[in-house]
Amino acid sequence: LEVGAWYETYEFFQRRPLYNVDPSSGEILQGELPIVIYYDRHFDSTVTQLFIMDTLKLLDEKLALQAGVKGLRVEREFTGIANLDDFNRSATRTTEKTDSDWFQPQAGVSYQVGASTQMFANYAENFSSVPRLAMVAGGGTWERLQPETSKNIDLGIRSEHQGWRGYVALY
Repeated sequence: LEVGAWYETYEFFQRRPLYNVDPSSGEILQGELPIVIYYDRHFDSTVTQLFIMDTLKLLDEKLALQAGVKGLRVEREFTGIANLDDFNRSATRTTEKTDSDWFQPQAGVSYQVGASTQMFANYAENFSSVPRLAMVAGGGTWERLQPETSKNIDLGIRSEHQGWRGYVALY
């Protein structure tokens, strides 16, 4: 039985100021306040993932069965001037979005055909949270976005020999 977890916090800042230029030298006057800040984006993300998996081996360990489940939660917070719409209105905003799916089953089977050849089949469900930059889209479109989900099945055969290795799979 395998049990695991992943926890990550991530801060990302993106800022675009416009500064005056010294008329005699043409150098940017970074010591002064910027004329304008087109956008000032601050993202805080927290990712939590948990999984549990078990493996059962049968037929002199030629047949391996694996089953498990994983869960994922992605929390994002945005603060700042998101885009040109916010800039034109002299507005800042704070928004939050949380995407999660705590039940993503996974199952697999493999059979050792010979010393170096194996047949396999797998099923997995996954999801990917809404991208962080979607939170700065104009018109509120990001609020309607949903995480991308998938159900994957793959079947195949893999072989490894002294001079080569390869596999053929149907996904």
